[in-house]
Amino acid sequence: MTDHDRFRPARADESDLLNEMTLAGVRHWGHDVNHPEVYQGLVTALSEDESFGDATINVIEENGDVIAFYDLRDRGVHTSNLFGCSKEST
Repeated sequence: MTDHDRFRPARADESDLLNEMTLAGVRHWGHDVNHPEVYQGLVTALSEDESFGDATINVIEENGDVIAFYDLRDRGVHTSNLFGCSKEST
């Protein structure tokens, strides 16, 4: 981390970016091919979720660009996610 990196709460206008980062991470690990039904369910869920709801979502910025995020949502089995990606993969 440098002086130009910071953690901050996510903004509602960043939801599309965070959704794409989520899907890029899933694709990176091959889950879209290995588990297409789960991947499609995630795509659908993300497209229908218009707000962060009661989630605590924070982003990590590097020189003003969002490079990663984490959330602490109660999803039943999973309670958190951590995603990051390079600028080239978004």
